[in-house]
Amino acid sequence: MKIKELKENKCMQAALAVLFSVLLCLLAFLLDNRGILGLPGEERGIRQVSGQVTEEGTRIDLSGGYVDRLSFAISGEIRVKPSAEEDWIAFPVGSRTLDLEERICPVSGPGEEAAGEEACYVVYDKNPAALTRQYLSLGERVESVTVRAVEPGDFDDSAGPAPAQEEGSGEWPAYDLSGVSFSDFQVINKLHFNPYLCLFVLAVSLCFSGILIFGRTLIQKPEYGVLLILLTIGVTMAVCLPKNKVGNDEETHLQAVMDMAGIPGELHISDTILNSLMVTEYNDPDYQPGTREEMELFDSWLSGTGDYKAGENTPDFYTMPGRMPAYAFMALFVKLAKGLSLSWPAVFLAGRLGNLLLYTALMFLAVRRTPVGKYLLLLIALFPENVFLACTYSYDPFITGCLSLGTAAFLRELFRRKGTADWKNVCLMLLAFFLGCLPKAVYAPLLLMALLLPAAGFRRKGGSLLYRLAVAGLFCMLLATFILPTVLAPAETGDLRGGATSEVSQVGYILSNPVDYALVLISQMIRWIPQCFFGPDCTTFMGHLVSGYTEFKGYWPVYLLLLAAVVLLGGDRPEEGEEAPFARAFRLPERVWILLTAGASAVLIWTSMYVAFTEPGAREIAGVQGRYFIPLMYPLYLLPAHRGKLVRVPDICYHLIVGILAAALALTVWTTVLSRFCL
Repeated sequence: MKIKELKENKCMQAALAVLFSVLLCLLAFLLDNRGILGLPGEERGIRQVSGQVTEEGTRIDLSGGYVDRLSFAISGEIRVKPSAEEDWIAFPVGSRTLDLEERICPVSGPGEEAAGEEACYVVYDKNPAALTRQYLSLGERVESVTVRAVEPGDFDDSAGPAPAQEEGSGEWPAYDLSGVSFSDFQVINKLHFNPYLCLFVLAVSLCFSGILIFGRTLIQKPEYGVLLILLTIGVTMAVCLPKNKVGNDEETHLQAVMDMAGIPGELHISDTILNSLMVTEYNDPDYQPGTREEMELFDSWLSGTGDYKAGENTPDFYTMPGRMPAYAFMALFVKLAKGLSLSWPAVFLAGRLGNLLLYTALMFLAVRRTPVGKYLLLLIALFPENVFLACTYSYDPFITGCLSLGTAAFLRELFRRKGTADWKNVCLMLLAFFLGCLPKAVYAPLLLMALLLPAAGFRRKGGSLLYRLAVAGLFCMLLATFILPTVLAPAETGDLRGGATSEVSQVGYILSNPVDYALVLISQMIRWIPQCFFGPDCTTFMGHLVSGYTEFKGYWPVYLLLLAAVVLLGGDRPEEGEEAPFARAFRLPERVWILLTAGASAVLIWTSMYVAFTEPGAREIAGVQGRYFIPLMYPLYLLPAHRGKLVRVPDICYHLIVGILAAALALTVWTTVLSRFCL
């Protein structure tokens, strides 16, 4: 086949891309086993090694041999003294999370002596409660490894574990880890296949192949960029995450999904599944599998003990009716997986994939329908924070997707050049806004953007009045679900995670001191604008994996630069030789009204956190997170981006935007998910 014919034959290009991706998977397999392929035959396989208990811990003498994986069993008991008044309690290893310190001393090269103490390094490993076997991925020649159990602490490689707590020091709980022992030490030097790595390579390869093959289509229709990237790299993120809590309040959302998936009967679940729905030792997001083997062991334990049909527990969870639409798609996927009698890890993954697919569909439709700011919405849709939320149990992707679709439909009507209103589009707009605001009515003011549609578009007698009454009625319904109950009948306590909270006290303070509260609110909003609209808080934070408490904050400068570029370019690619069908700019009253509605939503967000999550008397509003402001970003950033005149730049600029988004998301998955849990 000639080169010219190949360039025109998309099917042949796609087939070659699949073949190339498979070859890349084979190359990844060889690179993953590169240390083993060069080993002499006598060093390959699995061999037992001995360990000796010393004052520093259990020392495993490896004599400078090559170690691809080191494995050992953990047994014994963990003794905990909760407080000075309580007795010591013994827990078998495997029933509580366990922190290990592993000191690794490599050699400087094959056949050489140990590199010395200065070359030794320490790894701190937080193990989930269910695992009683540890796997270390080393991939080097090692003189010795010394392992010991340490007390829980928020440590990293530089700071080390929390200092030991002595009885009577006033630090509780106290721990006695002398009963923890290690045995059955194995050096594993055998070829292995990593399905997570293969999936990642395959997905990234297919994604970039699609960008190259269908580049012109993606430039003209960026909604297909959303589809391509989320169905390749996004799915990889969902599959490679541990089947445990990693997202924001994921256990609470899972409760609602399981509750709905149990309709019309009731839940009959085992302790393992109940622990996935609660904050327990078995559901601590800081304690996760750290290698492919540990992921497999963890999934095997979940499969063996996760009974969701005839378990001994019958919890009765309450799901707020307003949040049911946001959970419905996840619940459907969970119910289908349960109907197929899949294992609990597969059921758990099914719900996450359901959320990702729904988010993909909503953002695809939103980018497709909006007449302006397509590349701006594409960028927001692919923020790592949004993709991660869609890969976990959360209603935030549903909210972001619906509000984006509602805004897109609104803009389509606002910039309609002639003719009457498209009632199908108007109904879609109102439905999307209403559904998007139901789980969190703090976004209700965004619905009022719809009042900007001109009366001239509703030519039928009374059409404009009927439309505006519908908008006002939906807005009042949303207020009735959230604001009115809080003002008229506040609870004695708010969210206890915020401390000694009291809705009664906070509402009373706001009503009696409106000016003072306004000063607190304005001061906080001004100081927090950068992290709520520009920084990692609203672009790259990923639940418990990447947050304000972790050293790594994601590749947020990349997204900040892309955001600036998209705003400067106008958020759209102009069509050569055609007049843009929605060419006019925002009028000043429209800009002011959109700014006011988004600002009102921001005020409600902060106020809701002040009422429910902040202790009475505090001058700082607690509990506010950048992800709450993501639904406001599209209309706000569209105001400076859409100027009615599009900047004409080479197509390569738009190619780069899509390519950089895919590359940044792939790098994020590798850094925060794959290398942490699956290698």
